[in-house]
Amino acid sequence: MTQLLSHRISFIAPSLFLFLGLFSIQIQSQICMEIPEDLEWTCGEEDDEFIYQNNDDVTISDCSDLSTVYDLVLDIDVEIEELGCVSPGDPGVLRRIRRTFVYDTGDPLDVSCPVYGPGFICETQVIEVRDITDPTFLEVPDNVEIECNEWVLKDYLLENTFNLVFDDNCETPTLQTSYAIDEETECSAEKSYIFTFTLTDVCGNETQDTHVVNVVDMTPPEIIFTPSQLEIGVFNCVGDTAWPEISAFDMCSSASVEWDDLSTVTTTPLAGPSCDNNVRLERIARAEDDCGNMIMQEFTIEIQDLDPPFFSDFVSELPDVTLSCDETLELEAILLIQPSFEDGCSSVPTLTVDTAHIPSGICPQNYIIERTFIIEDECENTSDPIIQTIIIEDIEAPTITLPTEGFPLEC
Repeated sequence: MTQLLSHRISFIAPSLFLFLGLFSIQIQSQICMEIPEDLEWTCGEEDDEFIYQNNDDVTISDCSDLSTVYDLVLDIDVEIEELGCVSPGDPGVLRRIRRTFVYDTGDPLDVSCPVYGPGFICETQVIEVRDITDPTFLEVPDNVEIECNEWVLKDYLLENTFNLVFDDNCETPTLQTSYAIDEETECSAEKSYIFTFTLTDVCGNETQDTHVVNVVDMTPPEIIFTPSQLEIGVFNCVGDTAWPEISAFDMCSSASVEWDDLSTVTTTPLAGPSCDNNVRLERIARAEDDCGNMIMQEFTIEIQDLDPPFFSDFVSELPDVTLSCDETLELEAILLIQPSFEDGCSSVPTLTVDTAHIPSGICPQNYIIERTFIIEDECENTSDPIIQTIIIEDIEAPTITLPTEGFPLEC
């Protein structure tokens, strides 16, 4: 408690002079009241029992002889003036309490308290109650971190009352809520929403606390392959492969995406024949968003050469023929002819030719030559066999040549 003013009041009754002949007699009534000093309290110090009942440090004595103390029987009149800290003349004063101590002297000459009439003395102690203590937050939600793809300010405000708990030593304060946004310069998706809670009591004492929602982007973008891994299918040849188009999607910011260089493509043989067109190709795509979140995703392409090689124009190149047994030069020329063939991939197939001589009839000059052609690529795919048939026939009768000159005959 702060002591403001100490004072001592003496009440002296008016003198009465009686003139009796050659001399006069002066009658004087003098009683003094001493009260406690004025006080200044805060709200928490208010004490009703003290206000209405406490008369400690109040003394009634003879002003001419302070050692003469009278019995302390007095009344305490209390007047409370509510100022609410808004009185222009009393800024910061919540209420003013006036404690008036009234003592009955029984002396009609004591007229210092007109309100109570003659025979009373009184004095007033003033207690000013001031609110100099800020309101207090008892519970404020902790700061939180939320992924940007889960954050919507409107929804957050609708779903959260913040569950604030606060108190004031005098009266219920008013609460105001505001928010500001602190944006990151390097990452547009990351922001800090700073909710500021302000408590203000009637005397202008104010306190603040904050609740911060840190919106972060910790999620990498998504790489989209078109066609997808499930849709890409199996390629027949390495030369036919086509990597899908790629794009990146991010819930919070823009993102860039690119393939690793083709030189980084890895090749893994598949089960089965060992060949260039029976492999798995693996390539890495990379995407990064504005907040530096990066993802690497592998995409695989399988290549399986399951298509056999084929003859280009076998029928026209190696038709079935019939030759006379004496057409040996023609036969030799036919046997030297190789068919044209190709493979769907870039490999060069291998040609295998089996030649069989099949007797035809009882004449050794009549026979059949069957040439069976098969082609196989490097992945062990083989074509269906194709047969060229060459028929050799002796269809001419023998010729008798007679001598042109005579020859001896025996008789």
